[in-house]
Amino acid sequence: HVAVGPLIYWSDNAMAFDGLIVLLSVVDLVNDFASGSDGGGSAITALRAFRMLRIFKLAKKFPSMKILLSAGVQTLMSMGDFVALLFLIICVFALMAQSFFGGTFMFDPEDGSLVAPEDYRTKCPMGDGDKPICVPRSHFDTFLWSFITIFQILTGENWNTVMYDGMRATGWLATLFFLFVVLFGNFVILNLFLAILMSSFDEQRGKLHDAMESKRELTRATYTEQQRWAWESGAVAIMPGHSQQGVTPRSVVSRVTTRFTDKLSWISKMELWGNRNNEACTKRCGERSCFLFSREGEIRKACLALIGIPAFDHVIMVFIGFSSVVMAFENPLRDPKSVEVQVLQILGTVFTVIFLLEVVVKVVALGAFCNYGDGRKAYLRSFENVLDFVIVIVSVLDSIQTWFLESSGGGVIAVMRIFRVVRMLRPLRLISRSKNLKVVVKTILAAIPELRNLLVFSSLFFLIFGLLAVGNLKGSYHSCKDNTLEDYSFTRTPEITPMCIGETAISGSSETLKTMAQQASGVCPTGWEAWQRSSRDTPICEVHCEASSHASCQTSPWGYQVMRCTDCSVAHCPQNLEDQSRRESCESRCSRHEYFCKAGGTECLEQCVAACLCETSCYGLIEDAALCTEQGGKWVNLNQNFDNLLVGTIALFEISTTEGWVDVMLAAVDSRGPYLQPKRDANEFIGSMLFVAFMLIGSFFVLNLCVGVIIDNYNEQKKESDIHFVLVTDVQAAWMTQMKAIYLRRTFFSHVNVDRLGPSRQHRFRIITSSAFENLIMACIVIQLCLLLLVWQPRDPGGSMETFLNSCNVFFIVVFHIECFVKLSALYCNYFREYWNVFDFICVITSDIVSILEASIASDSTVNLSSLVNALRIFRIARLFRVVRVLKGLNKLLLAFALSVPKLFNVGLVMLLLLYLYSVLGVSLFAKVAYTGVGLYGPQANFRTFFQAFSMLIRSMTGEG
Repeated sequence: HVAVGPLIYWSDNAMAFDGLIVLLSVVDLVNDFASGSDGGGSAITALRAFRMLRIFKLAKKFPSMKILLSAGVQTLMSMGDFVALLFLIICVFALMAQSFFGGTFMFDPEDGSLVAPEDYRTKCPMGDGDKPICVPRSHFDTFLWSFITIFQILTGENWNTVMYDGMRATGWLATLFFLFVVLFGNFVILNLFLAILMSSFDEQRGKLHDAMESKRELTRATYTEQQRWAWESGAVAIMPGHSQQGVTPRSVVSRVTTRFTDKLSWISKMELWGNRNNEACTKRCGERSCFLFSREGEIRKACLALIGIPAFDHVIMVFIGFSSVVMAFENPLRDPKSVEVQVLQILGTVFTVIFLLEVVVKVVALGAFCNYGDGRKAYLRSFENVLDFVIVIVSVLDSIQTWFLESSGGGVIAVMRIFRVVRMLRPLRLISRSKNLKVVVKTILAAIPELRNLLVFSSLFFLIFGLLAVGNLKGSYHSCKDNTLEDYSFTRTPEITPMCIGETAISGSSETLKTMAQQASGVCPTGWEAWQRSSRDTPICEVHCEASSHASCQTSPWGYQVMRCTDCSVAHCPQNLEDQSRRESCESRCSRHEYFCKAGGTECLEQCVAACLCETSCYGLIEDAALCTEQGGKWVNLNQNFDNLLVGTIALFEISTTEGWVDVMLAAVDSRGPYLQPKRDANEFIGSMLFVAFMLIGSFFVLNLCVGVIIDNYNEQKKESDIHFVLVTDVQAAWMTQMKAIYLRRTFFSHVNVDRLGPSRQHRFRIITSSAFENLIMACIVIQLCLLLLVWQPRDPGGSMETFLNSCNVFFIVVFHIECFVKLSALYCNYFREYWNVFDFICVITSDIVSILEASIASDSTVNLSSLVNALRIFRIARLFRVVRVLKGLNKLLLAFALSVPKLFNVGLVMLLLLYLYSVLGVSLFAKVAYTGVGLYGPQANFRTFFQAFSMLIRSMTGEG
């Protein structure tokens, strides 16, 4: 304001944005002082989330980020009409669902049976919230919950559960409504919304990029014109302290221009480093590799000859494959002294020696750092070789630790054990030796610069929503559980639980501890002191044993005990009681605490100060949290929570994949605040709308930008490629070109010189090439498929329906045999020149085999070939693929699929390699993790063996638990 004045300050968008953030921060600080607490305690504390918007100022420093951010904001602003349409469609679906299913979703919590509306008062008592306990969380009783449930269905999260509830409540016709919502709302409207969103974003980004390039060119031209004038007039400024020698206007312009033009990616920088002038390197090293081996030496000549043999790389690649397979059998759960472990260690050492010899041969032949002018790079001037070198050195250190230092512990040896994890990266060496893997990795690496900018752009939205969630839901995801982590009920009357405190001896130790127990019948045992908190906001302490060495922590059942805070600090932190500066700090903190001792009171402040003096071991609890722990429960936090920004951002990233986002939303809907037991629908509007907004922006928009950026990068690489193929090798590209050329042939001659054939054979040829014959066969295939739809299990072998189906099957077998014989008699050996004829012939032969096997089963009941027969019957359905031959649209789709097979194969190899790598790493890192009995981690999902880890990772890739 002082420099430019208020008018100019608030007219500039960037400065006005800064001013708004500053004003909101001042309001937040004033609120803190006015409330007399460190955290505020009122709804206005949510304003501090706006401080995070300052991070948008980084866009000024990074042009690519500015383009992404501006394009994202303009896209969201331009999508107002379609967002309104999407909101309207969801509202229509919600009102329809409320009309169809409102008040019908009531199921007995014990057996799941449907509760009639007239019986819900007797069978469905009211729960903690305003809903009966028999109403599921996803229902259509109110417009808000109908809206949320429809949005849940559109995201695909547990939509089938809602559909099954609707079928139980109103009948099977409910399926039609839910299928319509999924097909129209999810597959059409929502995907159309995403498509328009991505298209608009690409358009806005293109416009901004062109505008920025134009501005940059104008600035460059203006600066060049100024420098040209300075050159002609001789008015060239020389910087003080610098010599005039070598400083010209052209050099100045060149340095300035470099700032704009030399924006190289990290891949380009590596290539530049690999091709850098190595005159200085040659002067130091000379013509000798490793200062020892000259070009004319026999050793270096032999090494150069060896690496020039193609079989050398092939042999190394085979050994890499064998070593990778051996790593799959390594398991930390095996006995270190077992024969299997010793064999694996020997094999690992053998492979390490082989790979070390490979490195030595290549370093001797090529040199370590200096190029020698023969067109070959030095060994360590290639990124692939650097990766190989690091992995080999790590493997050597691991072998040394395994054979010579296994009995040592601690210090450097403990750090060296980490090398075993790095050694698991050995399968990555296959990438540099396989063309199929290299083309895919090259395409992925080319997209990294754009993805890097997009990562920063996406992080901004996650951080903003994370701060909003932390400001509104911090500490609100706790609830009372029992020792099996199931819901635990506690009484809220009286509001403060009467307790008994007494000295308890610790087994195996001479120490005693003042423990606490709930009063039984209002009387304490002899020698125990009756005590209760002075108010609901007076803290009681839960002991955390992670930072305590007290003897009681060795026998505590859950790793904690409930104690009076003064007794807890005396037992676990006696050294802090005499620290006067710490005590003064705690007294000041407790007098202004956001939750503790709001009404004051000497005893409350005493307990709060005691908890503060030992905050690492004594965790203070008040309100419902204190009642829960006093009555034998445990105050447990959810894994997904918003107690701090880091954990909250991780939780948002998890639900952005649409996995479990409804559960996190429901926890927010039930939240009442820190230290308060959740209550159903206590915070339903804010808790639900926050996550609906995040799913729309953070999940559907931001994450789909990654897909859009990768697709754009793929198209750009395809345009720049000489052969217009990406993700394929040269051999695969040639095969794809050949397939396209074959498809473009308009006429296929199954037979030539038909006029030279006999009259009978000519007549058969005209029959099999007529459209009527082809349509007849296609009609038989479709009718047979319709008859197969009538098969049900279990079937009555002697029933009339079974006899009818068997007769029809025999009829169609005869028809297809006649077709085969007619074509064979007309075409002879030319019949097998067409792939579809070969396919038909295999189906006919298979039907004969099935008939023979069925006859064998019928004559001999001891022969069990039913599994084989059922497998061969699949070829009846396989005949339906002949429809592709007739329908041109399906034929084109089949060709497109065939042409994409090489790309899918290469990408599949990379995915398989990554799955293999992560499976081996998972076994090495998490094989010793114990089953908790809670959650999905258990006998069916774990990292205890390679195959279990591999199957669990595939399961995780599908997006399911």
